[in-house]
Amino acid sequence: MLTVGLMATATALTGLVPPYAKIGIAAPILLVLCRLVQGFSTGGEWGGAAAFLVEHAPAGKRGIVGSMQQFSVGLALVMGTAMAAIPQLDARQAGDDRLGLARPLYPRLPAGADRLLSPLAGGRDAPAYDRTVAEHKVAAAPVRDSLTTYIRPVLAAFGLSIVGTVGNYIFNIFVPSFATSGLGIPASTAYYSTAVGAVILTILTPVFGALSDQVGRKAVLLVSALGYVLISYPLFMVVVGMKSGLG
Repeated sequence: MLTVGLMATATALTGLVPPYAKIGIAAPILLVLCRLVQGFSTGGEWGGAAAFLVEHAPAGKRGIVGSMQQFSVGLALVMGTAMAAIPQLDARQAGDDRLGLARPLYPRLPAGADRLLSPLAGGRDAPAYDRTVAEHKVAAAPVRDSLTTYIRPVLAAFGLSIVGTVGNYIFNIFVPSFATSGLGIPASTAYYSTAVGAVILTILTPVFGALSDQVGRKAVLLVSALGYVLISYPLFMVVVGMKSGLG
């Protein structure tokens, strides 16, 4: 609940930070501070939310139930990119080339709406945790145990997280930004393309979650990791080729 509260507060404050024109260098400093709090909160929230869902899942449904977490991330990505694309489109229609400044209120709306959803977070502990408490088996030093007794699963978790994290930052963050700044592609085109990709991601996430319940987690994860390797190189070859052609 602490991490959820920190995330909600930092996100809401992001929408309240005055622009650079009004408070100068304090504006980007405050934005970075809010982003840091969001990052720290994600570190505590992500793993806990994943375990919370999986431990509540009925037998044989852990994949589909656990996928709901990433499914919600996909929905947020779709809405976020759409909110970024709308002012860009409005600016182009109005003949404003200043990166969507025709509608400066748009980016602040989702940040403020965050406060409306945060009270819905929470719930009772999972049955597995309740049993652990009842049997007096709660770890006295969970961090120490994680880095000693359970070091191999922890390292495996790091490796699994790297695949999705790298893919997310490359395809959903770097590529759209580079398309506008490095290739001169209109920002609205880049954002709408990202939104289309996010829709596909969102739709397929529960599909592959359910598939993992049928064929196993390892098969799905290995195919996914291999897919990133095979697709990333052609993608960057296309990007470099486009940049060379424009240069």
